[in-house]
Amino acid sequence: MISCCALANKQELWSGISGSPRIDINRLPTESSEAENVLKTIEELIGGSSYFAVDTERSGDGNASDISFGDIAVLYRVHSVGDFIAEALGRSGIPTQRTTRTSILDNKGVKAALACIKLIGEPQNIFNAENLFYIGIPGLSKHSAVRLINTLPSELSGNENIFDWLRRWGRLSHTESQAITHFEMNIQSVVAALRCKDLPKALEHAALAMDIEEEELQQPHWLPLIQGAVSYTDLSEFLTIISLGKDTDFYDPRVEGVTLMTLHASKGLEWKVVFIVGCEEGLIPYNEYNKKADLNEERRLFYVGMTRAKQSLFISYAESRKIRGGRVKRYPSPFLADIPSNTKNIKAPFSSKKVRKKANGLQLELFK
Repeated sequence: MISCCALANKQELWSGISGSPRIDINRLPTESSEAENVLKTIEELIGGSSYFAVDTERSGDGNASDISFGDIAVLYRVHSVGDFIAEALGRSGIPTQRTTRTSILDNKGVKAALACIKLIGEPQNIFNAENLFYIGIPGLSKHSAVRLINTLPSELSGNENIFDWLRRWGRLSHTESQAITHFEMNIQSVVAALRCKDLPKALEHAALAMDIEEEELQQPHWLPLIQGAVSYTDLSEFLTIISLGKDTDFYDPRVEGVTLMTLHASKGLEWKVVFIVGCEEGLIPYNEYNKKADLNEERRLFYVGMTRAKQSLFISYAESRKIRGGRVKRYPSPFLADIPSNTKNIKAPFSSKKVRKKANGLQLELFK
């Protein structure tokens, strides 16, 4: 694979894996069936991981496995490919940690919770107050928020916080005063969690204080943020990592869950089992807006992903994928042809539909 790159100084490479492991390559009809195939394979590796797997007869023989969820990673070139995998695993109850900073910070609910926790962490920071009012305090109208932003002082004096200043200002309407008082009461649980240096709990309470539903905290865009906070006790350090960090800063090897990560972010990490999904022309190598890709760099990136696997490697691609609202025919990545044939195990297309056979050709009747 890597020998095809135009390298000035080629080096001899070898694998530390004993025996002759083979790479499973799966061709799937769509991105949804690709996600189902990953789910099915993980459940077989683990030995059946959910009641859903047993109910749909998708789990394996139930034998104990030395593979845990934390030993598995699903890698992809772009985040949109990982969305289908995250949805399928989440629906089946399989724990995951997804290391994606950009999509996390783009979420409106995450922005609101972080704005809340920033103000609590630095209550005298006027910029934090403006940002929170701009995003919106529950019960406070947009018109009221703009009015408050325009009247905030350039700085606060002494130990006064923004809520003290608003009370001293004394020009809040009855509705505005109620909204501010109610919000100040709701964030006391956030204050308590921060005092205990429990950042995950502080984030959860901040989200609830901003009227974010508890069920939403289980969605893929929230889990990496809350899981990533486990590694920190200092709020300032955590907020700095969020604003300036990279995807791998959200990866915690202690989390017992399947890792969802880009090929770029996987550099330097290893798992027993690795899936590389979306291995299609246009994605691997990535050809954004029909711009010519750097094939050598893309090939090296694919090689990095392949070598993250310590025991088993599964590669898959879809024959069609929904892109920008339309379904587009897809072709396998040209890099797959560079994998030696004696190491490839080409799998037949996977079907998630299962036909139950009738006993002796007879249909059982519920009532007679």
